[in-house]
Amino acid sequence: MLSILSYGLIIRDLVEIKVIIIEQWILVSIPVVELQWQVLDLKMIYLLLMSYMVGLREEKQQVCIDLW
Repeated sequence: MLSILSYGLIIRDLVEIKVIIIEQWILVSIPVVELQWQVLDLKMIYLLLMSYMVGLREEKQQVCIDLW
């Protein structure tokens, strides 16, 4: 049985980053940069998330950081 974790993150400018983790595979959808469910490594996802977190309130930043 696959273990599936799904995250939906609402970020600056009402752009939604969706992250689905299926075992070791990480799929990411970021509409603003036209990435449709690409498989990216954790470092790339982290860098993308950090690059869009400017202007978020502190508690939302903490939620995003806690995912990793």
